[in-house]
Amino acid sequence: AEAAYVANTDTGLVVYEKNSETPMAAASLTKLMTMILMLESYQDQLDTISITAPGYIYDYLYGKNASTADIWKDETHTLRSLLYAMLLPSANEAAYIVADYMSGSSIDNFVAMMNDEAARIGCTGTTFADPCGLDTNNVTTARDAYLILRALTSYDIFATVVSTPSYDM
Repeated sequence: AEAAYVANTDTGLVVYEKNSETPMAAASLTKLMTMILMLESYQDQLDTISITAPGYIYDYLYGKNASTADIWKDETHTLRSLLYAMLLPSANEAAYIVADYMSGSSIDNFVAMMNDEAARIGCTGTTFADPCGLDTNNVTTARDAYLILRALTSYDIFATVVSTPSYDM
């Protein structure tokens, strides 16, 4: 690997690191921050809030060969389904649907929330430009990826979702 950051999660002791402060493409790791923001606000409402997919996000995703959960414009899904969609098939449209909902239809506002949260948890080499990772301006470091993942593991639902082999929406 070009970069690595291995820490003992019980003690916080860094066991190994290599280029851990070098910014690299965040790609789909970006969705982890989208999940953090969603769970911070709605972890107790995953089954009670349903969101309808806005059409404009499909204009952005069109032709980008983006991974999806085959969620169609104007389809409605619970936050739980969108969470599973973001993690299991790495669905870009699911991340955009959540971002649109949380930001009052302003992806720029959601991206600002992502960058604020990254700074709050101690990230120093991370910048987000979209909620899913398709934008090449999404960058993070191995150390920051660890901090993001550590923040996400504080939510029990995350362990449940990542240990699920498949999910029917």
